[in-house]
Amino acid sequence: MDNRPIGVFDSGLGGLTAVKALRRLLPGEDLIYFGDTARVPYGGRSRETLLKYARQDIAFLRSFDLKAVLIACGTVTSTSLDTLRKENDLPVLGVVEPSCREALAVTNNKKIGMIATLASARSGAYERTLKGLDADVQVVSQPCPLFVPLVENGRFRQGDVVIETVAREYLTPLMEAGVDTLILGCTHYPLLKDIIGEICGPGVTLIDSGAASARALRQQLAANLTTKGVTATTTEKFNTLVPKVLEISSGETPTTTVLYDATHRDKVSLLYNGTIYSVADFTALHADFCSAKNNYALNYGTTVFGWDYSCYTCCTLPISVTASTQIAIRFLSGSTEVGILRLVQSDTGTAADILAKAQTEGSYTDLPLQWLYSADYITTLTPCEGVAAGTYILLGVGWSEQ
Repeated sequence: MDNRPIGVFDSGLGGLTAVKALRRLLPGEDLIYFGDTARVPYGGRSRETLLKYARQDIAFLRSFDLKAVLIACGTVTSTSLDTLRKENDLPVLGVVEPSCREALAVTNNKKIGMIATLASARSGAYERTLKGLDADVQVVSQPCPLFVPLVENGRFRQGDVVIETVAREYLTPLMEAGVDTLILGCTHYPLLKDIIGEICGPGVTLIDSGAASARALRQQLAANLTTKGVTATTTEKFNTLVPKVLEISSGETPTTTVLYDATHRDKVSLLYNGTIYSVADFTALHADFCSAKNNYALNYGTTVFGWDYSCYTCCTLPISVTASTQIAIRFLSGSTEVGILRLVQSDTGTAADILAKAQTEGSYTDLPLQWLYSADYITTLTPCEGVAAGTYILLGVGWSEQ
């Protein structure tokens, strides 16, 4: 397991929007964030100055032993990403390509707007990337040089006449052009999402560059592990994939215990909104939760219903855990935003006792998810290092934002 942290940097506080997404997507990862508030904003700087600053930012972050760097800055990504990748021997990701891919995935009329700093807009990086991915797309760009300094000075809330006036001035040409998707090409801009969304209206999908880059980093980390020998197809059965994954570190076929499958479905219970359900009872209320549509996998997606509470799922079948135990879970890429594996020891073995202890501080052990493979499916492999040997119940705890 690679316990090294991920480094993230931006010219100021904007990159914290990417950090927020990383916290949600990779709750088990350590993050080191550097915000260059002494030299903010970057948007009006020359290419040479931006590269100089970016090198200094990365050099500081690399004084820690990192496994990856996320450039949570549209300006640096637009002007310096290729050079920085060549100069560093670890994954370095930016915000441009992930944002463009997500925009192309949701646009209906292929008219995509892009707002960014002056340097990003001048670079043409977003236009080149979008056109390289889809030659038929129409791109309308708008530099917004006042957004970053206004955000850095706390002027990003609805009702502030200054930021609302500036935003309307910048966004009107994009609305007149008929864009149905808008890339927020600077990680400061998601802090203006409410204002921008109100001006653009519900017919325009906003692409959060910080969140898009965080999702791309999650997949990149998984892809790096894939190159070490973990490969799978979308149709490969989970019970054949898990031994293959585990053999990488052990060199031998491990003993496996499968919990959340059709054989043990009657032992699976859920706690939602304070009520305990069996899978059958819950599916009676939400038909798509466990259906043929998803090969009878448990579906926590907001397309089924909107989660506004945490949900606990447990299988009452106990498992023996030692420090060498590893827990594998497979699910659709993008189907979950947050997940925690939780171990509980129960005297009675009943769902009520297990789920009560799962909510009681000091009565459970959390295990951070570790990503192993990402394509149409993600497989997580979580070690139990540091867990006292014993008999436990395994739960999943998850949240989904409205």
